[in-house]
Amino acid sequence: MKILMLIKTIGLKYDDRLRKESLTLKEFGYEPELVILDNTNQKFEGESEYGIPFTSISLFTRKLIPQCKGLFIKSIEMYIKLLFKVLQIRPKMLWIANYEMMGFIPICWILKKMGVIEKIVWDQYELPPKKMVNNKVPFTTIHWCLTKCDTLIVANMERKEWMISYFGEKFRDKIKVIQNFPDNKLCYLSEKKLSDQTKEWLQGQPYLLAQGGWGKTRCFEELVQAILELGTNKLIVIGYYDMNKYQELRRKWGEAFEELIYFTGMIPQMEVVKFIDHAFGSIILYSSESENRRLCAPNRLYQALCRGIPVVVGCNLPMRNLVHPYNFGVVLESDGRDIADIKKGIIELQNQYNRYKKNAQLYKNTFVWETQENEIRQAYS
Repeated sequence: MKILMLIKTIGLKYDDRLRKESLTLKEFGYEPELVILDNTNQKFEGESEYGIPFTSISLFTRKLIPQCKGLFIKSIEMYIKLLFKVLQIRPKMLWIANYEMMGFIPICWILKKMGVIEKIVWDQYELPPKKMVNNKVPFTTIHWCLTKCDTLIVANMERKEWMISYFGEKFRDKIKVIQNFPDNKLCYLSEKKLSDQTKEWLQGQPYLLAQGGWGKTRCFEELVQAILELGTNKLIVIGYYDMNKYQELRRKWGEAFEELIYFTGMIPQMEVVKFIDHAFGSIILYSSESENRRLCAPNRLYQALCRGIPVVVGCNLPMRNLVHPYNFGVVLESDGRDIADIKKGIIELQNQYNRYKKNAQLYKNTFVWETQENEIRQAYS
């Protein structure tokens, strides 16, 4: 069965869930093909680094209209181009990701009615924004779209229960949970050495790892202040960072900022491992101001655990429910917006490090993508 997977993404090499899902479907005997709109906004075809054929589409309206403006017009152009690809490829199943693609679901439903496709799978990387579920018209639209899909996929059980509480018990069987665990390829990847540049910066000191990049939603400035005030661990930050904000914090904290905080920028998923393996611990924080972040599905947490690295996490429900029973890290009392609480958590990790490290090593093969093969088969059957 040919599956056409449609997604708006930063870039293929950064979308690890798409890699794992498409490869698993291929192993099951399906024929996945990707159609993407990424940040480069370039039109070309090829094969991903992991062997899945893809087409990258380009939007003319993106070139005419400034970023974050004219989203409705850009979406219309995107949907038209996706429709042409569907009619060209004529897959049996359509897989769409996230709420950027929600406007394409009515088109998918019509195509299904016409017999062009047989099944619609909606993989919701994120929960819908609060302003949508609390407003009658968007809520009704989402509800209608949910009813027209054959399978709905969410990233943890807490999100499934949230969806049911908002949209109704009738969706319980339709919603499948596929957690964003790392796969065996990442889990069993050989340990890589840090670059000479990174080792020179570390000067033999231990470091904590922050994989979420810069952002208020990651409680980043609170984490930086906690690290600088403690001064016992350095911090390596993976992901996007704002140079203007960097300069602002550099002026505020002086040379200590550059001595204790190191930014890698965006790097491919498989390169993350070398920073995880040499870390004292990984710290994962999500501000819980929205339901989406309160019920976070933290692949960064799973990546650390599959490499046997202890963690410090915020009190967000999914992370607390995972870390507490296995005792392979520290759960903060707050979500990470309390600087004193972060410092307390880091100190506890230091004091109880051997115990947390032992448990992280003991359970590191527990949260692996391949353990969900039955759930994945059911979602696509």
